[in-house]
Amino acid sequence: MDWVDSIAIYWFLVKLLLITTAVLIAISSFDDLFIDICYWCRRIYQRLAGVSATETPSLEVLRAAEERPIAIMVPAWQEADVIAQMLHNALTVFDYKRFHIFVGTYPNDYDTQREVDAVAAANPTIHKVVGARSGPTCKADCLNEVIASILEFEAKQGVEFAAFVLQDSEDVVHPLELRLFNYMVARYDLVQIPVLPLPRPWKEFTGGHYKDEFTECHTKDVPVRAALTGIVPSAGVGTAFSRNAILALHRERDGEVFNPGSLTEDYDISLRLRELGMRQVFVRVRVPTDSKEPGHADEYIAVREYFPNSFRAAYRQKARWILGIALQGWSNVGWKGDLATKYILFRDRKSLVTSQIGFLAYFVVFNVVLMELAHLLLSDSYWFPQLVPVDSWLWWLMIINALLLGNRILHRALFMTHYYGWRQGLLSAPRQIWANVVNFYACNRALRQFAGHLVYGRHLGWDKTQHAFPVAPHMALARRRRLGELLLDLEAIASEQLHHVLAEQRSDPRPLGDLLLARGWLNEQTLKQALHMQQGFDQAA
Repeated sequence: MDWVDSIAIYWFLVKLLLITTAVLIAISSFDDLFIDICYWCRRIYQRLAGVSATETPSLEVLRAAEERPIAIMVPAWQEADVIAQMLHNALTVFDYKRFHIFVGTYPNDYDTQREVDAVAAANPTIHKVVGARSGPTCKADCLNEVIASILEFEAKQGVEFAAFVLQDSEDVVHPLELRLFNYMVARYDLVQIPVLPLPRPWKEFTGGHYKDEFTECHTKDVPVRAALTGIVPSAGVGTAFSRNAILALHRERDGEVFNPGSLTEDYDISLRLRELGMRQVFVRVRVPTDSKEPGHADEYIAVREYFPNSFRAAYRQKARWILGIALQGWSNVGWKGDLATKYILFRDRKSLVTSQIGFLAYFVVFNVVLMELAHLLLSDSYWFPQLVPVDSWLWWLMIINALLLGNRILHRALFMTHYYGWRQGLLSAPRQIWANVVNFYACNRALRQFAGHLVYGRHLGWDKTQHAFPVAPHMALARRRRLGELLLDLEAIASEQLHHVLAEQRSDPRPLGDLLLARGWLNEQTLKQALHMQQGFDQAA
Protein backbone atom coordinates (compact mmCIF):
# COMPACT_ATOMS: atom_id res chain seq x y z
CA MET A 1 0.00 0.00 0.00
CA ASP A 2 1.55 3.30 -1.12
CA TRP A 3 1.02 6.70 0.47
CA VAL A 4 -1.80 7.63 -1.90
CA ASP A 5 -3.82 4.57 -0.81
CA SER A 6 -3.14 5.38 2.85
CA ILE A 7 -4.39 8.93 2.39
CA ALA A 8 -7.46 7.65 0.51
CA ILE A 9 -8.36 5.31 3.37
CA TYR A 10 -7.80 8.05 5.91
CA TRP A 11 -9.95 10.45 3.88
CA PHE A 12 -12.69 7.84 3.61
CA LEU A 13 -12.72 7.46 7.40
CA VAL A 14 -12.88 11.24 7.79
CA LYS A 15 -15.93 11.31 5.51
CA LEU A 16 -17.65 8.59 7.56
CA LEU A 17 -16.93 10.65 10.67
CA LEU A 18 -18.29 13.74 8.93
CA ILE A 19 -21.55 11.99 8.03
CA THR A 20 -21.96 10.62 11.56
CA THR A 21 -21.30 13.95 13.27
CA ALA A 22 -23.52 15.86 10.82
CA VAL A 23 -26.50 13.54 11.39
CA LEU A 24 -26.14 13.50 15.19
CA ILE A 25 -25.65 17.28 15.36
CA ALA A 26 -28.80 17.72 13.25
CA ILE A 27 -30.83 15.52 15.63
CA SER A 28 -29.60 17.46 18.65
CA SER A 29 -30.13 20.81 16.93
CA PHE A 30 -33.74 20.02 15.99
CA ASP A 31 -34.28 18.98 19.61
CA ASP A 32 -33.00 22.40 20.73
CA LEU A 33 -35.14 24.08 18.07
CA PHE A 34 -38.24 22.42 19.52
CA ILE A 35 -37.45 23.93 22.95
CA ASP A 36 -36.92 27.32 21.28
CA ILE A 37 -40.33 27.09 19.59
CA CYS A 38 -42.00 26.11 22.87
CA TYR A 39 -40.33 29.04 24.63
CA TRP A 40 -41.41 31.65 22.12
CA CYS A 41 -44.93 30.24 21.82
CA ARG A 42 -45.29 30.57 25.60
CA ARG A 43 -43.89 34.10 25.52
CA ILE A 44 -46.27 35.16 22.74
CA TYR A 45 -49.26 33.55 24.45
CA GLN A 46 -48.43 35.22 27.78
CA ARG A 47 -48.04 38.59 26.08
CA LEU A 48 -51.31 38.31 24.13
CA ALA A 49 -53.27 36.87 27.04
CA GLY A 50 -51.78 39.29 29.54
CA VAL A 51 -50.70 36.55 31.92
CA SER A 52 -47.37 35.92 33.64
CA ALA A 53 -45.39 32.69 33.50
CA THR A 54 -45.92 32.05 37.22
CA GLU A 55 -47.68 33.67 40.11
CA THR A 56 -45.07 36.42 40.22
CA PRO A 57 -45.65 38.45 43.37
CA SER A 58 -45.00 42.16 43.68
CA LEU A 59 -42.58 43.65 46.19
CA GLU A 60 -45.53 44.92 48.21
CA VAL A 61 -47.05 41.44 48.37
CA LEU A 62 -43.74 39.91 49.50
CA ARG A 63 -43.39 42.47 52.28
CA ALA A 64 -47.00 42.08 53.38
CA ALA A 65 -46.74 38.29 53.81
CA GLU A 66 -46.31 37.17 57.40
CA GLU A 67 -42.76 36.02 58.11
CA ARG A 68 -42.55 32.33 58.96
CA PRO A 69 -39.44 30.52 60.23
CA ILE A 70 -37.03 29.41 57.49
CA ALA A 71 -34.11 26.98 57.80
CA ILE A 72 -31.15 27.47 55.46
CA MET A 73 -28.98 24.40 54.75
CA VAL A 74 -25.34 24.88 53.75
CA PRO A 75 -23.24 21.72 53.14
CA ALA A 76 -19.54 22.50 53.64
CA TRP A 77 -16.45 20.43 52.97
CA GLN A 78 -13.11 22.30 53.04
CA GLU A 79 -14.84 25.69 52.72
CA ALA A 80 -12.71 27.59 55.26
CA ASP A 81 -11.76 30.18 52.64
CA VAL A 82 -15.33 31.32 51.94
CA ILE A 83 -17.82 30.10 54.55
CA ALA A 84 -17.35 32.98 57.04
CA GLN A 85 -17.76 35.59 54.29
CA MET A 86 -20.87 33.85 52.99
CA LEU A 87 -22.44 33.72 56.46
CA HIS A 88 -21.61 37.35 57.29
CA ASN A 89 -23.01 38.47 53.96
CA ALA A 90 -26.24 36.50 54.44
CA LEU A 91 -26.72 37.85 57.97
CA THR A 92 -26.22 41.39 56.70
CA VAL A 93 -28.10 41.25 53.41
CA PHE A 94 -31.25 39.24 54.07
CA ASP A 95 -34.33 41.43 54.32
CA TYR A 96 -35.91 38.88 56.68
CA LYS A 97 -35.77 38.24 60.39
CA ARG A 98 -37.01 34.73 61.14
CA PHE A 99 -34.30 32.48 59.72
CA HIS A 100 -31.63 30.11 60.98
CA ILE A 101 -28.59 28.86 59.04
CA PHE A 102 -27.41 25.28 59.61
CA VAL A 103 -23.91 24.57 58.25
CA GLY A 104 -23.04 20.91 57.71
CA THR A 105 -19.37 20.12 58.42
CA TYR A 106 -17.19 17.02 58.87
CA PRO A 107 -15.33 15.86 61.99
CA ASN A 108 -12.02 15.86 60.08
CA ASP A 109 -12.47 19.35 58.58
CA TYR A 110 -11.21 21.46 61.48
CA ASP A 111 -10.56 24.63 59.46
CA THR A 112 -14.16 24.92 58.24
CA GLN A 113 -15.46 24.16 61.73
CA ARG A 114 -13.28 26.92 63.17
CA GLU A 115 -14.63 29.50 60.74
CA VAL A 116 -18.24 28.51 61.41
CA ASP A 117 -17.65 28.59 65.18
CA ALA A 118 -16.27 32.13 64.94
CA VAL A 119 -19.41 33.40 63.21
CA ALA A 120 -21.80 31.37 65.37
CA ALA A 121 -20.25 32.72 68.58
CA ALA A 122 -21.68 36.17 67.85
CA ASN A 123 -24.82 35.07 65.99
CA PRO A 124 -27.28 32.68 67.66
CA THR A 125 -29.00 32.01 64.31
CA ILE A 126 -25.91 30.20 62.99
CA HIS A 127 -25.69 26.51 63.89
CA LYS A 128 -22.77 24.18 63.21
CA VAL A 129 -23.65 20.57 62.38
CA VAL A 130 -20.85 18.00 62.60
CA GLY A 131 -21.62 14.80 60.71
CA ALA A 132 -21.00 11.32 62.05
CA ARG A 133 -18.67 10.26 59.22
CA SER A 134 -15.34 11.70 58.14
CA GLY A 135 -15.34 13.57 54.85
CA PRO A 136 -15.69 13.73 52.10
CA THR A 137 -18.76 11.55 51.72
CA CYS A 138 -21.24 13.24 49.36
CA LYS A 139 -23.42 16.32 49.53
CA ALA A 140 -26.54 14.21 50.04
CA ASP A 141 -25.04 12.57 53.12
CA CYS A 142 -24.00 15.95 54.53
CA LEU A 143 -27.45 17.44 53.89
CA ASN A 144 -29.18 14.49 55.54
CA GLU A 145 -27.11 15.14 58.65
CA VAL A 146 -28.16 18.80 58.50
CA ILE A 147 -31.86 17.93 58.19
CA ALA A 148 -31.62 15.56 61.14
CA SER A 149 -30.11 18.41 63.17
CA ILE A 150 -32.85 20.81 62.06
CA LEU A 151 -35.60 18.42 63.12
CA GLU A 152 -33.86 17.95 66.48
CA PHE A 153 -33.64 21.74 66.85
CA GLU A 154 -37.36 22.03 66.12
CA ALA A 155 -38.21 19.49 68.80
CA LYS A 156 -36.08 21.27 71.42
CA GLN A 157 -37.15 24.82 70.58
CA GLY A 158 -40.78 24.15 69.79
CA VAL A 159 -40.55 25.73 66.35
CA GLU A 160 -41.59 24.47 62.92
CA PHE A 161 -39.77 25.73 59.84
CA ALA A 162 -42.06 26.53 56.93
CA ALA A 163 -39.29 26.29 54.34
CA PHE A 164 -35.95 24.53 53.98
CA VAL A 165 -33.62 26.51 51.71
CA LEU A 166 -30.60 25.02 49.98
CA GLN A 167 -27.50 27.22 49.54
CA ASP A 168 -23.75 26.70 48.98
CA SER A 169 -20.76 28.16 50.78
CA GLU A 170 -19.89 30.53 47.94
CA ASP A 171 -23.37 31.94 47.28
CA VAL A 172 -24.10 35.65 47.20
CA VAL A 173 -27.73 35.78 48.28
CA HIS A 174 -30.34 38.35 47.32
CA PRO A 175 -31.92 40.52 50.05
CA LEU A 176 -35.45 39.49 49.04
CA GLU A 177 -34.74 35.80 48.50
CA LEU A 178 -36.27 34.61 51.79
CA ARG A 179 -39.31 36.86 51.39
CA LEU A 180 -39.94 35.28 48.00
CA PHE A 181 -39.52 31.75 49.36
CA ASN A 182 -41.74 32.57 52.34
CA TYR A 183 -44.52 33.58 49.96
CA MET A 184 -44.10 30.80 47.38
CA VAL A 185 -43.74 27.71 49.64
CA ALA A 186 -47.32 28.23 50.78
CA ARG A 187 -48.29 27.39 47.19
CA TYR A 188 -45.52 25.09 45.93
CA ASP A 189 -43.36 22.32 47.39
CA LEU A 190 -40.20 23.17 45.44
CA VAL A 191 -39.32 26.73 44.47
CA GLN A 192 -36.26 27.49 42.35
CA ILE A 193 -34.94 30.98 41.60
CA PRO A 194 -32.37 31.76 38.87
CA VAL A 195 -28.65 31.18 39.34
CA LEU A 196 -26.74 33.97 37.59
CA PRO A 197 -22.93 33.70 37.69
CA LEU A 198 -21.07 36.83 38.67
CA PRO A 199 -19.36 38.70 35.80
CA ARG A 200 -15.71 38.04 35.00
CA PRO A 201 -13.20 39.85 32.75
CA TRP A 202 -13.90 39.22 29.07
CA LYS A 203 -10.77 37.12 28.51
CA GLU A 204 -11.67 34.53 31.18
CA PHE A 205 -13.47 32.12 28.87
CA THR A 206 -13.55 29.17 31.29
CA GLY A 207 -15.35 31.05 34.04
CA GLY A 208 -17.33 33.03 31.48
CA HIS A 209 -18.88 30.06 29.70
CA TYR A 210 -20.86 29.25 32.87
CA LYS A 211 -22.68 32.57 32.41
CA ASP A 212 -23.69 31.57 28.90
CA GLU A 213 -25.01 28.16 29.91
CA PHE A 214 -26.82 29.14 33.12
CA THR A 215 -28.38 32.22 31.53
CA GLU A 216 -29.86 30.28 28.62
CA CYS A 217 -30.89 27.37 30.84
CA HIS A 218 -32.64 29.49 33.48
CA THR A 219 -34.28 31.80 30.96
CA LYS A 220 -35.54 29.26 28.44
CA ASP A 221 -34.90 25.57 29.17
CA VAL A 222 -36.10 25.32 32.78
CA PRO A 223 -39.39 27.24 32.25
CA VAL A 224 -40.18 25.09 29.19
CA ARG A 225 -39.30 21.91 31.09
CA ALA A 226 -41.60 22.96 33.93
CA ALA A 227 -44.44 23.68 31.49
CA LEU A 228 -44.05 20.31 29.73
CA THR A 229 -43.55 18.03 32.73
CA GLY A 230 -44.14 19.92 35.97
CA ILE A 231 -40.55 19.09 36.95
CA VAL A 232 -38.18 21.88 37.96
CA PRO A 233 -34.61 20.63 38.44
CA SER A 234 -33.13 22.03 41.63
CA ALA A 235 -29.90 23.88 40.96
CA GLY A 236 -28.55 22.88 44.37
CA VAL A 237 -28.61 26.55 45.38
CA GLY A 238 -31.47 29.03 45.56
CA THR A 239 -33.92 26.17 46.10
CA ALA A 240 -36.66 26.16 48.75
CA PHE A 241 -38.56 23.06 49.84
CA SER A 242 -41.85 23.23 51.69
CA ARG A 243 -42.12 21.57 55.08
CA ASN A 244 -44.55 19.11 53.55
CA ALA A 245 -42.01 18.09 50.90
CA ILE A 246 -39.17 17.54 53.38
CA LEU A 247 -41.32 15.46 55.75
CA ALA A 248 -42.74 13.37 52.88
CA LEU A 249 -39.23 12.59 51.59
CA HIS A 250 -38.09 11.90 55.16
CA ARG A 251 -40.81 9.27 55.56
CA GLU A 252 -40.27 7.81 52.10
CA ARG A 253 -36.66 6.72 52.71
CA ASP A 254 -36.55 6.41 56.49
CA GLY A 255 -34.78 9.71 57.11
CA GLU A 256 -32.79 10.00 53.86
CA VAL A 257 -34.32 13.12 52.34
CA PHE A 258 -31.48 13.40 49.82
CA ASN A 259 -30.28 10.34 47.91
CA PRO A 260 -26.69 9.40 48.91
CA GLY A 261 -26.54 7.21 45.83
CA SER A 262 -26.46 10.25 43.55
CA LEU A 263 -23.76 12.87 43.11
CA THR A 264 -26.45 15.29 41.89
CA GLU A 265 -28.85 14.98 44.81
CA ASP A 266 -30.54 18.22 43.76
CA TYR A 267 -31.55 16.79 40.36
CA ASP A 268 -32.63 13.50 41.90
CA ILE A 269 -34.90 15.12 44.49
CA SER A 270 -36.91 16.98 41.82
CA LEU A 271 -37.78 13.69 40.12
CA ARG A 272 -38.74 12.08 43.44
CA LEU A 273 -40.98 15.01 44.37
CA ARG A 274 -42.72 14.72 40.99
CA GLU A 275 -43.46 11.04 41.73
CA LEU A 276 -45.02 12.11 45.03
CA GLY A 277 -47.28 14.58 43.20
CA MET A 278 -45.59 17.66 44.68
CA ARG A 279 -45.93 21.01 42.88
CA GLN A 280 -42.75 22.67 41.62
CA VAL A 281 -42.13 26.13 40.20
CA PHE A 282 -39.32 28.18 38.70
CA VAL A 283 -39.89 31.85 39.46
CA ARG A 284 -38.15 34.95 38.15
CA VAL A 285 -38.92 38.20 39.95
CA ARG A 286 -37.43 41.43 38.70
CA VAL A 287 -36.80 44.24 41.18
CA PRO A 288 -35.50 47.64 39.98
CA THR A 289 -32.07 48.56 41.37
CA ASP A 290 -29.61 51.42 41.07
CA SER A 291 -26.83 49.14 39.82
CA LYS A 292 -24.60 50.60 37.12
CA GLU A 293 -23.50 47.19 35.83
CA PRO A 294 -24.36 46.51 32.15
CA GLY A 295 -27.40 44.32 31.62
CA HIS A 296 -30.16 43.43 34.06
CA ALA A 297 -28.70 40.51 36.08
CA ASP A 298 -28.69 42.58 39.28
CA GLU A 299 -32.40 43.29 38.91
CA TYR A 300 -33.51 39.71 39.50
CA ILE A 301 -34.02 37.90 42.78
CA ALA A 302 -31.34 35.33 42.07
CA VAL A 303 -28.32 33.59 43.53
CA ARG A 304 -24.99 34.98 42.33
CA GLU A 305 -21.65 33.23 42.58
CA TYR A 306 -18.30 32.68 40.93
CA PHE A 307 -17.87 29.42 39.08
CA PRO A 308 -14.46 27.79 38.49
CA ASN A 309 -12.15 29.71 36.20
CA SER A 310 -9.42 27.09 35.72
CA PHE A 311 -9.84 24.50 32.99
CA ARG A 312 -9.15 21.55 35.30
CA ALA A 313 -11.56 22.70 38.00
CA ALA A 314 -14.29 23.38 35.42
CA TYR A 315 -14.20 20.02 33.67
CA ARG A 316 -13.98 18.18 37.01
CA GLN A 317 -17.06 19.99 38.30
CA LYS A 318 -19.01 19.40 35.12
CA ALA A 319 -17.91 15.76 35.12
CA ARG A 320 -19.68 15.37 38.46
CA TRP A 321 -22.82 16.90 36.97
CA ILE A 322 -22.73 14.56 33.95
CA LEU A 323 -21.98 11.59 36.20
CA GLY A 324 -24.91 12.34 38.48
CA ILE A 325 -27.50 13.53 35.96
CA ALA A 326 -26.80 11.43 32.86
CA LEU A 327 -25.15 8.25 34.17
CA GLN A 328 -26.42 7.78 37.74
CA GLY A 329 -29.77 9.24 36.69
CA TRP A 330 -30.03 6.64 33.91
CA SER A 331 -29.01 3.87 36.31
CA ASN A 332 -31.21 4.92 39.24
CA VAL A 333 -34.26 6.39 37.51
CA GLY A 334 -34.31 4.67 34.13
CA TRP A 335 -36.95 6.02 31.76
CA LYS A 336 -39.90 6.46 34.10
CA GLY A 337 -42.78 8.81 33.47
CA ASP A 338 -44.98 9.90 30.61
CA LEU A 339 -43.77 10.80 27.13
CA ALA A 340 -42.91 14.40 28.08
CA THR A 341 -40.84 13.21 31.05
CA LYS A 342 -39.03 10.65 28.90
CA TYR A 343 -38.25 13.40 26.41
CA ILE A 344 -36.74 15.61 29.12
CA LEU A 345 -34.69 12.64 30.40
CA PHE A 346 -33.42 12.21 26.83
CA ARG A 347 -32.36 15.85 26.76
CA ASP A 348 -30.53 15.45 30.06
CA ARG A 349 -28.64 12.38 28.83
CA LYS A 350 -27.86 13.35 25.25
CA SER A 351 -24.75 15.18 26.54
CA LEU A 352 -23.05 11.77 26.69
CA VAL A 353 -23.11 11.86 22.88
CA THR A 354 -23.16 15.55 22.00
CA SER A 355 -20.11 16.32 24.16
CA GLN A 356 -18.13 13.86 22.05
CA ILE A 357 -19.63 14.83 18.71
CA GLY A 358 -19.03 18.55 19.17
CA PHE A 359 -15.34 17.96 19.78
CA LEU A 360 -15.04 15.47 16.89
CA ALA A 361 -16.61 18.05 14.58
CA TYR A 362 -13.58 20.28 15.22
CA PHE A 363 -11.34 17.40 14.13
CA VAL A 364 -13.32 17.02 10.90
CA VAL A 365 -13.18 20.74 10.16
CA PHE A 366 -9.42 20.74 10.77
CA ASN A 367 -8.98 17.94 8.22
CA VAL A 368 -11.13 19.68 5.63
CA VAL A 369 -9.15 22.91 6.00
CA LEU A 370 -5.87 20.98 5.84
CA MET A 371 -6.93 19.25 2.62
CA GLU A 372 -8.01 22.49 0.99
CA LEU A 373 -4.72 24.16 1.91
CA ALA A 374 -2.78 21.26 0.48
CA HIS A 375 -4.72 21.50 -2.76
CA LEU A 376 -4.11 25.24 -3.01
CA LEU A 377 -0.41 25.15 -2.14
CA LEU A 378 0.68 22.00 -3.99
CA SER A 379 0.19 22.18 -7.73
CA ASP A 380 0.70 18.43 -8.17
CA SER A 381 -1.45 17.43 -5.20
CA TYR A 382 -3.61 14.41 -5.70
CA TRP A 383 -7.25 15.48 -5.80
CA PHE A 384 -9.61 13.17 -3.96
CA PRO A 385 -13.37 13.34 -4.34
CA GLN A 386 -15.04 16.18 -2.48
CA LEU A 387 -16.09 15.44 1.08
CA VAL A 388 -19.37 17.29 0.59
CA PRO A 389 -20.43 17.33 -3.09
CA VAL A 390 -22.51 20.36 -4.00
CA ASP A 391 -26.29 19.71 -3.96
CA SER A 392 -25.87 16.32 -2.32
CA TRP A 393 -28.01 15.40 0.72
CA LEU A 394 -24.96 15.93 2.91
CA TRP A 395 -24.49 19.41 1.41
CA TRP A 396 -28.04 20.43 2.36
CA LEU A 397 -27.71 18.82 5.77
CA MET A 398 -24.59 20.90 6.41
CA ILE A 399 -26.47 24.05 5.39
CA ILE A 400 -29.33 23.17 7.76
CA ASN A 401 -26.86 22.52 10.54
CA ALA A 402 -25.22 25.88 9.90
CA LEU A 403 -28.59 27.65 10.13
CA LEU A 404 -29.46 25.81 13.34
CA LEU A 405 -26.04 26.68 14.76
CA GLY A 406 -26.74 30.31 13.93
CA ASN A 407 -30.04 29.99 15.81
CA ARG A 408 -28.20 28.62 18.86
CA ILE A 409 -25.67 31.44 18.80
CA LEU A 410 -28.41 34.06 18.35
CA HIS A 411 -30.46 32.79 21.30
CA ARG A 412 -27.50 32.63 23.64
CA ALA A 413 -26.33 36.10 22.60
CA LEU A 414 -29.87 37.46 23.10
CA PHE A 415 -30.16 36.13 26.65
CA MET A 416 -26.62 37.17 27.57
CA THR A 417 -27.20 40.68 26.27
CA HIS A 418 -30.30 41.03 28.44
CA TYR A 419 -28.53 39.95 31.63
CA TYR A 420 -24.93 41.11 31.13
CA GLY A 421 -24.88 43.64 28.29
CA TRP A 422 -24.08 43.52 24.58
CA ARG A 423 -20.34 42.90 24.98
CA GLN A 424 -20.97 39.67 26.86
CA GLY A 425 -23.62 38.81 24.29
CA LEU A 426 -21.04 38.98 21.52
CA LEU A 427 -18.47 37.02 23.55
CA SER A 428 -20.90 34.15 24.06
CA ALA A 429 -20.25 32.96 20.48
CA PRO A 430 -16.48 32.29 20.77
CA ARG A 431 -17.00 31.02 24.34
CA GLN A 432 -19.28 28.34 22.92
CA ILE A 433 -16.29 26.81 21.15
CA TRP A 434 -14.32 26.68 24.39
CA ALA A 435 -17.36 25.29 26.24
CA ASN A 436 -17.38 22.33 23.84
CA VAL A 437 -13.77 21.56 24.77
CA VAL A 438 -14.57 21.73 28.51
CA ASN A 439 -17.62 19.52 28.06
CA PHE A 440 -15.63 16.96 26.05
CA TYR A 441 -13.08 16.54 28.83
CA ALA A 442 -15.85 16.52 31.45
CA CYS A 443 -17.82 13.82 29.66
CA ASN A 444 -14.80 11.56 29.25
CA ARG A 445 -13.87 11.95 32.90
CA ALA A 446 -17.44 11.07 33.91
CA LEU A 447 -17.43 7.98 31.68
CA ARG A 448 -14.10 6.81 33.11
CA GLN A 449 -15.29 7.30 36.69
CA PHE A 450 -18.57 5.48 36.08
CA ALA A 451 -16.80 2.61 34.32
CA GLY A 452 -14.39 2.32 37.25
CA HIS A 453 -17.36 2.25 39.62
CA LEU A 454 -19.13 -0.51 37.67
CA VAL A 455 -16.07 -2.67 36.96
CA TYR A 456 -13.91 -2.18 40.04
CA GLY A 457 -16.46 -0.92 42.56
CA ARG A 458 -14.67 2.40 43.03
CA HIS A 459 -16.42 4.85 45.33
CA LEU A 460 -18.04 7.89 43.71
CA GLY A 461 -17.46 10.63 46.28
CA TRP A 462 -17.64 14.40 46.62
CA ASP A 463 -15.23 15.77 44.02
CA LYS A 464 -14.32 19.04 45.71
CA THR A 465 -14.49 22.30 43.72
CA GLN A 466 -12.44 25.20 45.05
CA HIS A 467 -14.69 28.21 45.59
CA ALA A 468 -14.16 31.96 45.64
CA PHE A 469 -16.23 34.72 47.22
CA PRO A 470 -16.60 38.19 45.66
CA VAL A 471 -14.49 41.09 46.84
CA ALA A 472 -16.24 43.90 48.65
CA PRO A 473 -16.55 46.53 45.86
CA HIS A 474 -18.54 44.29 43.56
CA MET A 475 -20.85 43.09 46.30
CA ALA A 476 -21.52 46.60 47.50
CA LEU A 477 -22.55 47.58 44.02
CA ALA A 478 -24.73 44.56 43.42
CA ARG A 479 -26.37 44.31 46.82
CA ARG A 480 -26.82 47.87 48.10
CA ARG A 481 -30.16 48.11 49.85
CA ARG A 482 -32.43 51.00 48.93
CA LEU A 483 -33.30 53.69 51.42
CA GLY A 484 -37.03 53.13 51.03
CA GLU A 485 -36.68 49.44 51.91
CA LEU A 486 -34.75 50.26 55.08
CA LEU A 487 -37.33 52.85 56.17
CA LEU A 488 -40.10 50.28 55.70
CA ASP A 489 -38.13 47.78 57.80
CA LEU A 490 -37.78 50.40 60.54
CA GLU A 491 -41.54 51.03 60.25
CA ALA A 492 -40.67 54.72 59.94
CA ILE A 493 -43.00 55.26 57.00
CA ALA A 494 -45.98 53.49 55.48
CA SER A 495 -45.88 51.76 52.12
CA GLU A 496 -48.42 54.24 50.73
CA GLN A 497 -46.20 57.18 51.74
CA LEU A 498 -43.19 55.62 50.02
CA HIS A 499 -45.11 55.07 46.78
CA HIS A 500 -46.46 58.63 46.89
CA VAL A 501 -42.98 60.15 47.25
CA LEU A 502 -41.49 57.86 44.60
CA ALA A 503 -44.16 59.09 42.18
CA GLU A 504 -43.40 62.68 43.21
CA GLN A 505 -39.71 62.18 42.33
CA ARG A 506 -40.64 61.99 38.66
CA SER A 507 -41.20 65.77 38.72
CA ASP A 508 -39.11 66.69 41.76
CA PRO A 509 -35.46 65.48 41.55
CA ARG A 510 -34.75 65.95 45.26
CA PRO A 511 -33.49 62.88 47.19
CA LEU A 512 -36.05 60.57 48.74
CA GLY A 513 -35.10 61.53 52.30
CA ASP A 514 -35.51 65.25 51.62
CA LEU A 515 -38.99 64.75 50.18
CA LEU A 516 -40.07 62.70 53.19
CA LEU A 517 -38.70 65.35 55.55
CA ALA A 518 -40.49 68.13 53.64
CA ARG A 519 -43.82 66.35 53.99
CA GLY A 520 -43.27 65.74 57.69
CA TRP A 521 -43.47 61.96 57.27
CA LEU A 522 -39.94 61.41 58.57
CA ASN A 523 -37.67 63.00 61.18
CA GLU A 524 -33.97 63.70 60.73
CA GLN A 525 -32.86 61.26 63.42
CA THR A 526 -34.59 58.32 61.74
CA LEU A 527 -33.24 59.38 58.35
CA LYS A 528 -29.69 59.45 59.74
CA GLN A 529 -30.21 56.01 61.27
CA ALA A 530 -31.42 54.57 57.94
CA LEU A 531 -28.53 56.15 56.01
CA HIS A 532 -26.09 54.74 58.55
CA MET A 533 -27.64 51.29 58.12
CA GLN A 534 -27.40 51.64 54.34
CA GLN A 535 -23.71 52.50 54.62
CA GLY A 536 -23.25 49.52 56.91
CA PHE A 537 -24.80 47.21 54.34
CA ASP A 538 -22.39 48.53 51.71
CA GLN A 539 -19.36 48.01 53.96
CA ALA A 540 -20.44 44.52 55.01
CA ALA A 541 -21.03 43.59 51.39
